[in-house]
Amino acid sequence: MVEGIALGNEGGLSERPQRASRDRTFPLSWAQEGLWFLEHLEPGSPAYLIPLVLRIRGPLDAGRLRQTLTLLVERHEALRLRFGETLGMGWQRVSDPFEPDLPVEEIPGEDTIMTPQEALRAALLQETSRPLDLRSGRLLRSRLIRRGREEHFLCLTLHHIAADGWSAGILYSDIARIYGWLGKTGERLPPAPPLQFVDYVLWQKEQLEGGRLEQLRRFWAEHLRGAPHRLDFRTDSPPPARFRFRGGRFGKPLSAALSAALRELARSERASLSVLLASVFAILLHQGSGATDLLSGFTFANRTRREWEPVVGYFANMAVRRANLAGDPTFRELLLRQKEEAWTTIDWLDMPLGKLVMQECPERDLSRQPLFQHTFSMQNMRAPAAAAPGLDIQIILADNGTSKFDISLSAVETERRMILGLQYSTDLFRPETARSLLDHYERLLSAAVAGPDLRLSRLPALGW
Repeated sequence: MVEGIALGNEGGLSERPQRASRDRTFPLSWAQEGLWFLEHLEPGSPAYLIPLVLRIRGPLDAGRLRQTLTLLVERHEALRLRFGETLGMGWQRVSDPFEPDLPVEEIPGEDTIMTPQEALRAALLQETSRPLDLRSGRLLRSRLIRRGREEHFLCLTLHHIAADGWSAGILYSDIARIYGWLGKTGERLPPAPPLQFVDYVLWQKEQLEGGRLEQLRRFWAEHLRGAPHRLDFRTDSPPPARFRFRGGRFGKPLSAALSAALRELARSERASLSVLLASVFAILLHQGSGATDLLSGFTFANRTRREWEPVVGYFANMAVRRANLAGDPTFRELLLRQKEEAWTTIDWLDMPLGKLVMQECPERDLSRQPLFQHTFSMQNMRAPAAAAPGLDIQIILADNGTSKFDISLSAVETERRMILGLQYSTDLFRPETARSLLDHYERLLSAAVAGPDLRLSRLPALGW
């Protein structure tokens, strides 16, 4: 699930949504409009594909898994949206359910050129970087990669125009639950969510009509007044003339002890864990750039009502977070500033990012992403192992060789510990530099826990 700010009704989106007739086309949401535009600029780009990978250990029934995926497509309309364009305006329509293909691929043994682990990475990269046809009505592609008799990797590829991080959590859980239910004779599946993503699109458009959008524009114009739209973070290479979305990824688990200490510090400071971790990310950006007034992006769930919580779709919005590190504050003082920033902006997060970018950045520099170039996200994805008896299911954070920003740092919360992930532009950073940034972020986390009253100048330096 994506980082944890779900807007309250105070944000203006409060009228009860209704189910619309499916015998029609639907407009694109504001977030979808941005991806539809990018798809025209870079047709077939893997940058906005979402790779979902489950590692499954145990006696997997491939036939039952195929049936599971078929029911998954029937259950979630977003997986079968078909996109088109008329007179320059994008639209979407719900297509009929389909039975996804599930080809099976064997990973070769040790006597080949690549090790089994290298072969697995290559197979996952190849599968998750192949484009999806947005006009086909089939926005879920699946492949089963087998390594030995009882180790499988279920690789699902979706387009971001139809799903988000929260949706990934729904799909992971539904796969395990449906697979388990299919193994129990006489067991009935619970009904699909009565409202689906296209209902949300109509509701969102209605709610942001009129004065609300103007209120949002005025708030953000004032809140971002004087903020720099470019952060000159030190890189190994100058940016290319056009941002190319080429990227790499490193992951790193935190120790259970450090994870627990961070949760306790957040609790004692009455701060959300995501705000605490984002505050440390701001320190990393400050150390790499020297800036004391900086912007970064963050993704939030944007599930403003309970009706939307079980629905697959592209609900998530990106918002901008401003950080003030002037005056060499202590970490505790910086955390207080970031808590105040979160509370100041929480009722205004329904501003569509595309409209905010057009307002704040009317002139585009194609070498960089507009408004902010660095992002932080907090996710909670608990593997639904208990719902599939006899199988051990783990979530794998896959890399499809892309990066949407210069640096995107994520923290995934599991039962016992957190897992850090860093996506980076390979045009800007060497792999060893990116790995050192991730290691240094961990050092800063440890220092914040050990000495929250240390001033920022006393924290471990980046050493560049």
